[in-house]
Order: sequence, then structure tokens, then C-alpha cells
Amino acid sequence: MDCGQFLSQVFVAHSAPTRRSARMLHMFVPVDGHWVACKERIMDFRSYYHAAKRTMNSTLSREMQLCTAALGICGEVGEALTALETSIDTPDQAVINELGDVCWYITWSMELFDINMLHSFVSAPENDRDVYLLAAQFADIVKKIACHQHPMTDNHKATIIDILSRLHAWVCDAATWENASIYDVYEANIAKLQQRFATEQGFTSEESISRADTVAIERSIP
Repeated sequence: MDCGQFLSQVFVAHSAPTRRSARMLHMFVPVDGHWVACKERIMDFRSYYHAAKRTMNSTLSREMQLCTAALGICGEVGEALTALETSIDTPDQAVINELGDVCWYITWSMELFDINMLHSFVSAPENDRDVYLLAAQFADIVKKIACHQHPMTDNHKATIIDILSRLHAWVCDAATWENASIYDVYEANIAKLQQRFATEQGFTSEESISRADTVAIERSIP
């Protein structure tokens, strides 16, 4: 069983499909260096993991990738919390998009730390402060490993797995506040990445800067 299969089984336990998941969803997966559209009942984490992995900037040094992942989680968590504050009474696609960005950096962090499973049943952070603290704790560990050249220990890895598991559980919960599911978050994030990185190379600095996905992705949330 490969990494994606493990992840698919683990993440499906976090969130049962909503009524939206029963319809056919449009999704994109990378095949031989190209984005290919297909139809699936839901985008599970296995599909999401492999599609997201294609857009990671592997040309950077490992230390730079680690720092980017840590900064990304901190920044995207902040943006997601800000979006949630302005989405009180009605579902907001901006929230789903920001939660997808958090998922993307969780995925990259898992890749960098060779993590193929997260904890299925963990408690999500109960408030905004706890979410920020988890992101800060992750950044502190990365700082010690990438910048201070501390050796990676089993305790570090166990803590990172716990942090990423709880952040993902929070994303699952936050999606339900928008009358959506984690599968909707995966799909929206890949739709954005497909627009932004349309060439065979996967990630390119030029496409990252031009951000073709700034054109709104029209998706309704009942």
C-alpha cells in the first residue's frame, strides 16, 4: 500500500460526506505531467495528495522547503481565521479556498518529514488562539531543524504528526461551518492549483507570480 492509499484511509475518517458529496464532482489529477479532468464521487485525500504534490517547489534546498512550509502554515492559518471571522451568517467560498491552502501546506509538510499517516481521531483546536499556537509550535520545531541544524528526533516527528493531525481536524470542522466538507476543500484547492500551474512543469515561479487563478472560481455551496 503506497503513501496515498494510507492517507486516503486515514483522512476519510475525519469527515463524513455531506449531501454535496453525493453529486458528481469535477476534479483534476496529474497524468504523465498533464492535468486531466475526470469525474469522481468525492476527491479523497489520496487523489488530493498526488495532485497537490505536483505543485510543490522541489527545486529549493531542503532547509528552504522546510522554512517555506512553516511560514506557509502560519500565514494560511491566519488568513483562514480572518476569512472565518467575516463569514458569520452565510457560506463563503473564500473560507473554503483559504482552508484548502492550509491543507496544501500540511501536505507539503508531510512530504518533507516523510509522514505517511496522521492520527484519525484527534481533538481539533477549540479556539483561534489554539490554532495559532499549533502553527507557531510547528514553526519553532522547523526553525530548530532547518536553521539551527538540530538533529531530527523521534520526539520531533511525533510532535509534528500530532500538530498536523490537529490542524487537519480543525480544517474539517471549519469546512462544516461553511456547510461544506473536507472533500469540497480538497476539490476547491486543486481547482485553484490547476488554474495557477497549467504547464507540464508543475510549479514555476512565473505562474506563481502571475496567479491566473485570481479569476474567481465559481462554485455554489447550498
